[in-house]
Parts: sequence; structure tokens; C-alpha cells
Amino acid sequence: MLPLPENTLLQAISGVFRLAGPSTYERRLSGSGQRNQVYPVSRLKNIIDNIVYNENNFTFDVMARPGNPKEKLLSTAARLFYKQGYQATGINQLLDEAGVAKASLYTHFGSREALALAYLKEARATWFRAFIAVVEKEKKPAARLLAIFSFLEASLPANDFRGCRFINMQAELAGESPLLQAQIKAHKQQLRQYVRQLATDAGKAPLTGDTAYLLFESAIVESMVHRDLWPVKTAVKQVKQLLSV
Repeated sequence: MLPLPENTLLQAISGVFRLAGPSTYERRLSGSGQRNQVYPVSRLKNIIDNIVYNENNFTFDVMARPGNPKEKLLSTAARLFYKQGYQATGINQLLDEAGVAKASLYTHFGSREALALAYLKEARATWFRAFIAVVEKEKKPAARLLAIFSFLEASLPANDFRGCRFINMQAELAGESPLLQAQIKAHKQQLRQYVRQLATDAGKAPLTGDTAYLLFESAIVESMVHRDLWPVKTAVKQVKQLLSV
């Protein structure tokens, strides 16, 4: 995901909102049978934060449809949990930035932990779709294994070197919430098995896949620490040696 110019953001939201005064904006509800809703301009940033630019097909993705509390909560949780951390994100902030009532949280999820679980499941599916798409662009088995690092070279800077959302949450949990930890472990197990299969397809032992997987994971962490891609590039060199490329 790439940052958007201010004028582009304004164009993206202009069809749904318009300024209603020096300190408010108005949501257009034409044809809905409801009166237009007026909100403080301070909430405009939350709308903008939920509009992202898809660098793969150059289109806008609005992460939550207006009027859908469940989607609003999930997209707000995804942004806040990754940006500032799960433990640092309280229910009140989630509700305020999503612009929904507390009843919506308990109706759709039941608790903050259940919301986090839904977030992790959605994040896993989204992450793997993007990851596999990069790998499958390559035709040769060895190139496909190396492509896992091409994914990091693109995604880590695009996410401002915030690292892996699953590792980050695991570090925050500190032994709490077996449900969330199980989801994180399942994600990493799925990734490990996938990388092992890539190594097998390239004619190498599963141990080579495990080595590539560990290099992949460590490259994420060290790139976050150094805010640089040299750990990824170093990992690629090591895997090339294992493949004798």
C-alpha cells in the first residue's frame, strides 16, 4: 500500500462527503429516506485512513462500506492493531475511530479478543493471497523459492518497516490469549509448510525449506530493527547458495 496525495484523497471521498461548515462535514444520504448526517471534521482523518491505494492494480480500496459497523470495526482494528499495537488499543478508541456504538462490538464480535481473532483470520487470508501471487509469477521452482524474498522487498517498505503483524502481536501477548496465539502459530505453520514445499519442488530437502523459512522470518525482524532491506538481500544470497543458483 502506498500513501496518497491529499488531492487524490479528497477526490476519493468527495462522492460520499461534503463540507457542511468550517468545522463539520456532511455524509450524503440521498435517496436513503434518512436525513443527512453531520460529523466533526476531526473524524475525516479516520475516513482517509481507511482508504488505501492498491499498488498492484492502481485502484482505490475502501476497507469498510459506509453504514456497515462490522466492517468498520474490523478495518479500524486492522489499522490500529498493526500501527500502534493490540495492547495499546482500547475499546473506546476502537469505537470512536470506527464511528460505531459499543453495542455493535458486542453484537458482531462479543469482545475485543474476538475482534482481534477475526482480524487475524482476515489478515492471514489477505496476506497469503498477496504472498502466493508474487511467488506464482515465477515459473522455475528455484525462482519461486527466491520470490518469497521479493515479496518482502516490496511489502516491508510499503508498510514502513513495521514488521510482521503476527510476530508483533505474539510479542505483545506475553503468554495471554491462547486463541490468538493459536491463530498466529497456525499462520506460521502454514507458511513454513508452503516454503518447505517450494524447496521440495526445487529438488531440495525439506531442511532447505526450513532454512529458507527461518531466513525469511529473521529478515522481517532485522529489517524492522534497521529499517533497511539489507537483511532481506543477505537472506537471498544465502538461499542462492543452498540452491547453487
